[in-house]
Amino acid sequence: MPRTATTTVGKLISNKAPYSVIYEPFNSSQGLKSVKINYLIPGSNIMENDFDRILGNLLRFNSSFKLGTKKSDSFLKKTIKHVIGNESSISFKKAKCFNRGNGLIVKDPFLVFASQYLSKNYKVIICERPLLPLAGSFKRMSWTFSEYSRLLEDLRRSGVNIQNPNQFDNDNISPFVVGAVQFFYLYRLFKKKIVNNDNIYFFNQNELAVNPSNAIMSLFDWTNIDYSESDINHIASSISGSNENKSPEVGVQHDLLYDKNYANEYFKSILTESEIEYVKRSESIICSGGEI
Repeated sequence: MPRTATTTVGKLISNKAPYSVIYEPFNSSQGLKSVKINYLIPGSNIMENDFDRILGNLLRFNSSFKLGTKKSDSFLKKTIKHVIGNESSISFKKAKCFNRGNGLIVKDPFLVFASQYLSKNYKVIICERPLLPLAGSFKRMSWTFSEYSRLLEDLRRSGVNIQNPNQFDNDNISPFVVGAVQFFYLYRLFKKKIVNNDNIYFFNQNELAVNPSNAIMSLFDWTNIDYSESDINHIASSISGSNENKSPEVGVQHDLLYDKNYANEYFKSILTESEIEYVKRSESIICSGGEI
């Protein structure tokens, strides 16, 4: 899922094992040229053969990437993207040049709904986060979820049972918060299909925030990565952030300075009381499988 420490998890594994990380190649705005939409679902919104071809070319390092420039980018940033590349294309070039043959991590929350298909041939780690901090993070980044209406039909075609898709609409709540709730809703419905899959590991971002050592050890155990107690202590310390800033900076996607112990607490300063009430009520409905 987006905003659930996927970048951190990729770094955790690559710090202890000989893997290169390719960053969001299935991000339609900056990733592979062959990816036209976000959240591909093989057999639903993309043919399985087409998906296999795109993924196969990526793993063989035979892919090309978009520039990923945005209207909001400064002239300098646009120039850098033209000359050097964006996060996705740069990570691809590094993997191709420096660590080929040692294994790859494809770090991409845009593949979350492709996880069932991918798990037939690969190990999949899905990062999860409680809904309140997820909503706070969406609002902090001013992220909406424009793919919701399309994914309703895409997931239905893939066999996900969706009963009342409009139950979370609310014109009085920030669209960023509504988007987080809608995403969480679709994910929880989709998870019912994959929860007992041995090739899928559900990584608890909340545990990473409150008990990083246990979260990291459990992750390493599942991925068969050897570690020592000192390894875990060092890694946990390296991702803890600063004790000075308890909240990440607004609009900064990966703020390395804020205290990660407060990763799931800062929503209290981001969301209004009515938004918090809306999220709690929505989460109760989603987790109980009921409807408004």
